[in-house]
Amino acid sequence: MKKIKLVVLFILILTLNYSSEHLPDEYEVFGIALEGPAADRNAEISSLTWYQDYLIIMPQYPDFEDKSGIGKLFAIPKKELIAYINKEITEPIKPLEIKINISFFANTISGFEGFEAIAFFENKVFMTIESEPEAVFGYLVRGEIMPDMSEIILDTTRITTILPQENIPNASEETILVTKDRIITIYEGNGEIINPQPVAHVFDHELNPITMIPIPAIEYRITDATIIDENHEFWVINYFWPGDRESFQPGKDELSILYEKGKTHQESEIVERLVQLKYENEEILLTPEPPLQLKLIDEARNWEGLVRLENYGFIIATDKYPKTILGYIITQ
Repeated sequence: MKKIKLVVLFILILTLNYSSEHLPDEYEVFGIALEGPAADRNAEISSLTWYQDYLIIMPQYPDFEDKSGIGKLFAIPKKELIAYINKEITEPIKPLEIKINISFFANTISGFEGFEAIAFFENKVFMTIESEPEAVFGYLVRGEIMPDMSEIILDTTRITTILPQENIPNASEETILVTKDRIITIYEGNGEIINPQPVAHVFDHELNPITMIPIPAIEYRITDATIIDENHEFWVINYFWPGDRESFQPGKDELSILYEKGKTHQESEIVERLVQLKYENEEILLTPEPPLQLKLIDEARNWEGLVRLENYGFIIATDKYPKTILGYIITQ
């Protein structure tokens, strides 16, 4: 009997070791040290995107330093980021500053709660704004970046309102995708309980609404996306902080059923992952690519900005929780 028990115990240990060794990879986020205003926690980074060969960093409130209405976005040359990742430079990076006047929108939009997403097409810029007078409304605005990148001038003559899909506190159109003739915005909450029929809104470059298209029901929050690539694919941040349970009412997480959780995700309620989607033929669909799970730390990190960095992986950013983090993920 003792021998049987020992054999069973040995098999159990082998099974546990095999299971642990064959869990999906989780990707560590390595920090990029910043200096200057962009490193200020109050900058509250809300979105990342590329403009030519510059990483654009958008604060939720570009005038966070003085609330004057005259604010700034930040830019870092791609070559400087690559040099930092390759440890060719070790000192903190000080981003360039791009002036932006937001006073018209801050004073005109009732319950103005800052900017949520940004994307470029050539020299045109498109941004979403969030407000919460009663329900949480989204707004789509446009502008132009100057050739020397000194300033973004927003068009105050056209603002398109995007009605909320559901009454989720502090949730609006968190993500923008841009093609040569379309702007697509994605709502923050798309879980099957809180938002049974999630859609993405589609506009032309004049901000005229064209249609709404179904989007896969994905639990938790979607907070930013990469640029659509040549295969029509893009990645989104999919994030859950357990303190949001009441607001987002997560249901069954189909992605965790299809794809096993990594080690730190099995030990925590927090979810920090990147999910690949595809926009083609006026549809947004999940691809078969497994989610990229981030290696969790003790605190939830409120990831709000994401871009691809070819030949490396991704650049990712938090707002101010638990602090300002600009980091990189190596996947290649």
